[in-house]
Amino acid sequence: MLNEDILWEILLLMQGHTASWEVRIVGMTTHNEIKNGYIVEKLKASLILKFSKSDIEDTVYFMKKRGYLKIHGQGIVFPELAYSMTDKAKSVFDKRVLPPEEREAFKESLLKIEPKIYWVRLNFCALKKLFAKWWNKYREGIYRKLRVRS
Repeated sequence: MLNEDILWEILLLMQGHTASWEVRIVGMTTHNEIKNGYIVEKLKASLILKFSKSDIEDTVYFMKKRGYLKIHGQGIVFPELAYSMTDKAKSVFDKRVLPPEEREAFKESLLKIEPKIYWVRLNFCALKKLFAKWWNKYREGIYRKLRVRS
């Protein structure tokens, strides 16, 4: 599921960071360096401590398709070595606000209704968060009542 927090975390990590790598193929060495970029594996390794793998991959896919990330690679052998921020990503990072049409993609809804096929899907992640929120409020209420009675 898309997560706006991941998008901002990626942009924050990339801003001002320089990614560099060397590729050695058959005795030939090439050194590459990009500004406002990050090595793919390092980026995922720094995000995996805070977010789930599927959420990271969904958000990175969204950012690539919507023109926030530029892919840098080395031919067929290493197609995706690093990502860098595009001009669109830099302007969004400077403004600190997503465009309204892209902000809609991050809104969570409990049900997804598709009228063309008359299908309803439950968003289990949103339901889980909602249940956890309700459960915490319920639990706090019980503890308050117990403290008052004691």
